[in-house]
This record gives sequence, structure tokens and C-alpha cells, in this order.
Amino acid sequence: MMANYKTIAFLSFYFIIVTMDLQTLGSLQYSNGLRNLTILGLFPLTGGWGGGESALTAAEMALDHINARTDILPNYNLIMEWKNTKCNPGLGINEMYRLLYDPPTKIAILGDGCSSVSEATAQASFLWNITQISYLSNSPLLSNKQLYPYFFRLSVPEESINPARIAFIKKMGWKKIATIHQSYKIFSSLVDDLAVRMDKENIHMLTMEVFNEDPARKIENLKKHDARIIFASFYEETIFNVFCEIYKQGLYGPKYVWFILGWFDDRWWEKAYDTSGCSKQQLLKAINGHFRVGETFILRSKATDAAQISGFDFLESFRIRNANRSDHGQKTAAQAYDSVWALALALDMAEKRLVQRGDSLGSFNYDNWLTGRTIYESFRNLSFGGLKGKIRFDESGDLVTLLKVDQMIDGVMHMTAVYYPDRDKMMIIEKPYFGHKGRYFPRDSTLLILSPEFISMDLYISLSVLASAGIVLVICCLIFNIRHREARIVKLSSPNINTLILFGCILIYSSVFFQETEQGLNLVFCHMRYIVIAIGFSLAFGALFAKTWRVHIIFRRIKPGQTVADKTLFAQITVLVLINVIVLITWFNIDPLQVVTHNTSQALNEAEDILLQHQVDVCVSDYHQYFSAALYIIHGVMLLIGTFLAWETRKVQIEDLNDSRYIGQCIYNTFVFSIISLVFSFVLENQVQVLYALHSGFILFGTTMNIILLFVPKIIRYKKAQLELDGSSDRMNCTYTHRRASQPHIHVHALEGKIGRLETLLKAHEETIKDLRDELKIHENRAILDIHLDTLSSEIPDRDSRSFS
Repeated sequence: MMANYKTIAFLSFYFIIVTMDLQTLGSLQYSNGLRNLTILGLFPLTGGWGGGESALTAAEMALDHINARTDILPNYNLIMEWKNTKCNPGLGINEMYRLLYDPPTKIAILGDGCSSVSEATAQASFLWNITQISYLSNSPLLSNKQLYPYFFRLSVPEESINPARIAFIKKMGWKKIATIHQSYKIFSSLVDDLAVRMDKENIHMLTMEVFNEDPARKIENLKKHDARIIFASFYEETIFNVFCEIYKQGLYGPKYVWFILGWFDDRWWEKAYDTSGCSKQQLLKAINGHFRVGETFILRSKATDAAQISGFDFLESFRIRNANRSDHGQKTAAQAYDSVWALALALDMAEKRLVQRGDSLGSFNYDNWLTGRTIYESFRNLSFGGLKGKIRFDESGDLVTLLKVDQMIDGVMHMTAVYYPDRDKMMIIEKPYFGHKGRYFPRDSTLLILSPEFISMDLYISLSVLASAGIVLVICCLIFNIRHREARIVKLSSPNINTLILFGCILIYSSVFFQETEQGLNLVFCHMRYIVIAIGFSLAFGALFAKTWRVHIIFRRIKPGQTVADKTLFAQITVLVLINVIVLITWFNIDPLQVVTHNTSQALNEAEDILLQHQVDVCVSDYHQYFSAALYIIHGVMLLIGTFLAWETRKVQIEDLNDSRYIGQCIYNTFVFSIISLVFSFVLENQVQVLYALHSGFILFGTTMNIILLFVPKIIRYKKAQLELDGSSDRMNCTYTHRRASQPHIHVHALEGKIGRLETLLKAHEETIKDLRDELKIHENRAILDIHLDTLSSEIPDRDSRSFS
């Protein structure tokens, strides 16, 4: 399209040269005895942006003030011929050509107010050696001097305002931003440049939404991304529908901050509008608190050094002159006023230079490159005080001026901050208001607070003390088991196997110590937890399993005469332990454990906009579920088989021969607690304190109960047997001593009495054996039972004799 404009411009230029009289082109009309210098004016009175009417009024005011001055262009009268471009680039360039073709010769071009029209006209106007100055166009493309070499503007391109936006973002401490804009090049360039600048400042762009007509789905995307600080870029006719949709979706209020472009009028929301379903009150609710970042339009406090008029006086005069016209675009009126003054001052400067060379503006025509270049250079060197402040242009022809941040609070715009481009400094003038109590500004997202979950030291110490007490209990039982291993009650329960059970219980108790506390979790604890549980369970439950299996074999399965030695049980226990050891070694070498932080539950505080994220440190590896499953399967099979054997031997109740009934109860307990603990591990996976308390409680209670069932009855029965034996011996000793003292010659009779009593005791044992045979009534096992009973019969007299002696 730009190439087409250039082609049309060249053709038009040659058409003018061929068809028109150059003398007529160069001629100037006179007014009030002064030569007229004609300006070509382009104003969008209607169309996409209808603010050209206010700009036209301000331009006419400026021409009147300039022509009334005798120190500016004293030999000339500045007039303007203008057209309505309707914010349409095709119509705009056509109107420009028409005015250029028609006499008189135009000395400069003022306009347009729409960037699209300025882009089209400025790409061709320089071919007539005419300098063009716009009072509003903000497109960043117009800064390209290769495409628009003779273009100036009294506005700041939106990309040049981005440093102010970034400075304000940094001032507020925001780090997450989102954007939404219409699908026009001017807005896309603005957002792309903003994204690049944000990336350099380590500010995260959450999302960039683009819409054509209906913004509903894009605003919904903003909500999904939890966008709080949002920059919106669109034309004025779209803003009502956008904020209506914002209201419908609830993206307004203290949590949200909206930024719009700076060239909207101060009270744009009071204009006629169609919000497609929102009332005026709803619209005001949605836009309350929004920000506007742009250039300063009017400094009201002091008079300008060129026009000698203050901002306040200008507004008063403008309102009087504009009484019967639309107030649309009033904000740009001051810029149009300053633009005409800039044009007049540049022409005055050029006239003085031309006079020094023996030339003048009166001799300008479209092929006079030198005069056109002189006018252009005068614009570049221009510097004066206008309504906007200091007016000067950079190398790109863009205005260098202060930028400001305004905020709308309850229908009134307040200047919040001022940005100094030359110093890259943002100065807060008035603290922004967001409707918060106790907070200065909203957050760019819900404040995420990470809350590591540890096991409290009080709980850890309490359970560790109980575990230590359990270990002390195990040590006491171990001492009893070793010290009295030759006692009949202990010996018949396989003291060697009991020792393995007790060592396994110590390991199981010690698992309580290897847990995460406020000091954190380390890899040593990770490994030790698995080791002590696996090995301790294999030893303790493996020994119980082996003892139950032996009872089952004796009374249910084997042929008469067969026995099961302790070494066979040791072999079984060793196999179970080795299987667990192999699994653990394979796991730790192939797939090492690591401490990983997992996010668990969340707690949202709506009032404070805080999200509390609970975290736990866990020991995991890439394939930990498979190795854990292997250990679960091994122990589960042991539990199931052990439970089955305990059920099969539930009717065996020979207290003096074995402790099978208590072993069965221990297996039942272990099975139940293991299943419950496994279920809680999945249900309460993220509640570390509760899970630790339950796991440790099951370990302490279950292990302690098993120890009590296995060893306390033995200790009690042993103590009773000792008391009975000591009492019988004391009575016999007393009788024996008395008879020797009273009848010293009947020692032989005393010995005979002793023998008789021993024979009576032996007979009592024989009767006990007979009762046991009757109770068991297991005929197929009579042979093996006789072996044990005969062995017992042969040992008892010797032991009792030794005890008596």
C-alpha cells in the first residue's frame, strides 16, 4: 500500500507540472495588504475517531492569535484550507491531492489526527517538498524517517510511552502483566515493544490477547491466566464494549488494575455510547480506578512563551469558541493549538534564513527543494514553550515532552505520577487509590506463600520418647530371654527365635526416629527409614511366621516321628531377610532416592488475596512405586500366609509346650495394623503430621502389644514356677533339719522320705502328662508327642534334684 501511495504521488507531481502553470502555482494571494501563506489542513471530523472538530477549532484559534502578532511572520497572513478525512486513509490522501492540485500553493500540511491517514499522506507529501506536522498521530511507524522524511508530530508515539509504563510498573513492584488489544498494526507494535522492554526488566508477560470485534473470549482468557495488571489498547469506539464485558466477567475492583491509552478524553465515559447490555452505573463501576498513561496535554499554571496564554485561559477561550460544536477530542485541542504555533514559528525561522540568502517563502513552489528543506530544518531546530510545556522534536520528528500517569477515581481524573524521559525517572505525585484497607496497591497476582509442612518438634519428641521406652522394654525382654534361656518355659518357646523377634522390634521402633522435622529431611533418613522397616519387619514377623509354621507342621502336616529344628527356622528367616536386602540394594543403586518438595493442599484468603501453598519434602525416585510395591508384595504374602497358619493352629493350647496361641494373636495384630496403616498412607498422603502420628502410633502400639503377648506370660509363669519351687524346697528343708536335730539316728529314714516325696512329685507330673494326652486327642501325632513327653520325664527329676540340692 505504501508503494502505491508513492507511485500515485509521483504521477500526481508530474501531472501538476504538465497541466498547471508554474507561475500560478507560485503566486500568493494577499489579505489585508499581507501575503497569504496557505496551510493544508486534514481533520477527522467524523469516522472512527471524530475528535478532529475540536482540533480544527483550536487550530483556527491559533491562526487568529498568530495573525494578530506583528513579530511572527510580519509580512505574511497565515491561512488554512482543510478537508474532513473521516479517519480514512484512502479518503485522506485523495483530499490531500485535491488541495495540492488546487491553487494557491500550500506551504505546509497540518494533520491528520488519525495515524492511518498520517501514514498514507506523509509517505507522499514530502514529494512536494512540503513539511507535514500532525497534532495527534501516535503510530510508531511514523518515526521511520526513511518512509516519512518530512513528518513531525506534536504527540509521542505509543512505543515511546512504554518506558513510562515500565517505570510505573517497577514503581508499584509488579512483576506479572497481561495485555489485550485490537487487531490493528498500531496496537500490535505497541504491545510487541512493551513485551521486549518487560523482558529486559524481568517482568513476566502472562498473556497477549488480540480481538477483532467481540472481546468476550479474550477477556475470559485473561481471567483464566489470573491477570491482575492489564494494559488495554483500542480505539475509543470500542472501549465501551470492552469495559462492559469486563463488568460482566468480574475483572474489576480492588484486585484488578486496567491501563488504557493516554489520548482518551478526560471524561470519555460521559459521551453517547452503546454498551450492549450494561448500564451507565455498571460501566462506571467497571472503569473506576483505571489508569491512563500518556503525554501531558496542558500545563495550566503558567503562560506560554510563544502564544503568551496560560492553559486556563486557553480552555476558557476554547469552550467559548467551541460552544456549538462537539466536545469530542477536546483533550487534543491544546496539541492542535501548539502544532499551529510550531508551524508558524518554524516558517518564521525559515523566512529569516531565506531572506539572508535573498529568497523568501513567497517564492516557494513544489519543485523548490531548497526552500522546502529550509522549512524542514527549521522544524528540527525548533524549541519553544507551548501549552504542553517545552516543545521540541527528536531526530525522528517525535515530540520530546513529559509523560504522566492519570487515575480515574469516582469519575474524576487525578494526576498520579510524572515521568521524565531524559532521566528515566518516575515521580509519584499522588498515591494511587485502589479501595484497599491497609494496602497501598494491589498485587499482580494472588500472593503465593509457600508453607513447608514439617513434623513439629513436640510431636517428634513425644513419639521418640515412647519409641525409646519401647526399645527399653525390648531390651528387658531380651535380657530375660538370654538369662533364662535354659528355663523350661523359655526353652520350649525357642529362645533363639525370640532373640530375632526382639532385634526386629528394636529396628521397627527406631523407624520412629527417621522422620522429617523442622530441621528438614535428608537422604540418610530416607534410606534408613526403608532399611529399618524392611529388615525389622522381616526379622520380627519372619520369626513369628517361622514359629507358627513349626507348630502347624507338628500338629497338622508331618508324619509321626518328624521334628522341626531351630536351624530350619533360622534358614527361613535368613531367606526372608535376604530377599528384602536384595530389593533394597537394587533399588538404592539403580534408582537412588532423592528429597523432592511436593505441593499439597492450598488455602486461599480472599480478603488478603493470599494463597497459602502447603509443601512437604518426600523421598522419591523415578521408579520408587515399583520397588515399594515389591516390598509390599513380599510383606503382604508373609502376612497372608502367616494369618492362614495362625488360623489353622488356633486350637493348639499347650501352654507348657509352646506359645502358638499368642503367636497367632500377634500375627492377627500385625496384619490388621499393616492394612490400616497402608490405607491411611494413601488417604492422608499430604497431611504429614497426622500421618506421622498414626504411623508411629500403629508401630508403637502394635509392636508393644506383640511383645507383651509373647513375653509377659512367660515372665509371669516363670516367676510363679520359681515361687512354687522355692516354697516346696523351704518346707522340705525345715522338716529335714528338725528331724536331724531331734532324731540324729534316723537320717536314713529322712532320705527315704525324700525319695518318697520325689516319687509323688514324679507321679503328679505323669498325671499332668496323661491329662495333656487326653486333651489333645490327636492320634496321628501321638508318637511325636510321646517323644517330647519322654524327654520331659527324663529331664525333670534331674533338674528338681539339682534345684533341691
